[in-house]
Amino acid sequence: MAPPQASRRWWIDRLRVTVIGAVIAVHAATAYVVPISWYYEERTTSDVTPTLLGRPVELLAAFGLSPLFLVAGFLAAGSLARTGPAAYAVTRLLRLGVPAVVYVLILDPLVRWMAAGAEGHDRSLLAELTDLGNGRGFGPLWFVVALLGFSLLYAGWRWLRPVPPMRAELIGVRPLLLVAAAIAVVDLLTWPGLPGTVDRYFDFGWPHWQQAAGVFVLGVLAGERGWFDRMPAALVRSCGHLALLMFAGLAVLAAASIPGEAGPLANGRWPGVVMALLDGGTAVVLMIWLVDVLQRRWSAHPSAVAMRAARGSYAAYVFHPIVLVALSIVLRTVGWAPEMKGLLVAVIGVPVAFVVGFLVTRLPTVRNVL
Repeated sequence: MAPPQASRRWWIDRLRVTVIGAVIAVHAATAYVVPISWYYEERTTSDVTPTLLGRPVELLAAFGLSPLFLVAGFLAAGSLARTGPAAYAVTRLLRLGVPAVVYVLILDPLVRWMAAGAEGHDRSLLAELTDLGNGRGFGPLWFVVALLGFSLLYAGWRWLRPVPPMRAELIGVRPLLLVAAAIAVVDLLTWPGLPGTVDRYFDFGWPHWQQAAGVFVLGVLAGERGWFDRMPAALVRSCGHLALLMFAGLAVLAAASIPGEAGPLANGRWPGVVMALLDGGTAVVLMIWLVDVLQRRWSAHPSAVAMRAARGSYAAYVFHPIVLVALSIVLRTVGWAPEMKGLLVAVIGVPVAFVVGFLVTRLPTVRNVL
């Protein structure tokens, strides 16, 4: 194992707050201007705003949660080394499994009931809570469910094959290519069969799991081998340049309205293969470049407010749908354009969600889970 770090990596806390804040803002936009399904929808009738924001948001959403999977894998290596596979698995079940179950059984139907009531439906909350159909799903917590699955697989793997002690080593090109290729191959094998199952089985967000799993593995390898302690400058620069080129390629495919899921793959057309290669390659090189930038620029001790935001970030992610839908309901009768409402919901909803998240973590029992 790589030697333990002497100090806390503050860049990770800042990264969590930034990514989760961005996710909340994007979900606020999906209610009004971005054509992505959300609990409450009051879409604009204009074609301009969705055209301007739709593709960029979809492109960013494809990689938006990757940094969290990377960090989760990176921290998992140290946690498992300290506690052992069994204790690590139990902790993951508590911190990831319990919130996921609570969300799908209580929070998801609660938010659906709130949105339906605002639209004039008079179904009772009890009926919503006891109906396991009616679109019930994990919603944004697909991320938590995926992370739980990856964590349990990692614990099982290290229980069967304990990682031998090793010195910190420099990251090389070969493992990056292997991870990127693995993501692309799994994309090609699984994307064609996904459209029929994406909206089933409690909305697990299947199209994102391939890349998420690869980035989680990349984080685990970095944690076990100390890759982030010393990152070769030439490699980081190359990753940054490649990330720009690959993002440009993805933008071209998106602008051409080439689907990134089963359409081109089902018929063996080349755009699907290119999309899979770009998905794996972009995720890997972008994460390496991002870690280097954040370690250099975000390593200082954060302010007290930032530390509270980081402490409440997980809870903010869990509870933010309630906050956003409640704000949308309050603004429902206001005669503003949907674009203005979306902006206001995002501006208010992001900090309120973090405040709610921090307050929730102050509760005696909940603080051990969130």
